[in-house]
Amino acid sequence: MPMDAKQKASICVAAHGEYAAIIGENRKLLVFKIEDLPIMSRGKGVKLQSYRDCNLLDVTTFNE
Repeated sequence: MPMDAKQKASICVAAHGEYAAIIGENRKLLVFKIEDLPIMSRGKGVKLQSYRDCNLLDVTTFNE
């Protein structure tokens, strides 16, 4: 995955499913359809959620 020198990937997973679920260190869970994510140009990532005082813990994809 190409990135700029200042960027860092938190998590990189292959999307196999209709939905994605993300959870942060604050124990807040967000579930959304993968088709709702924007398609970015090559080398650009998608910011799934902003956190104030914590970080992203895990991401998974699944079908209904």
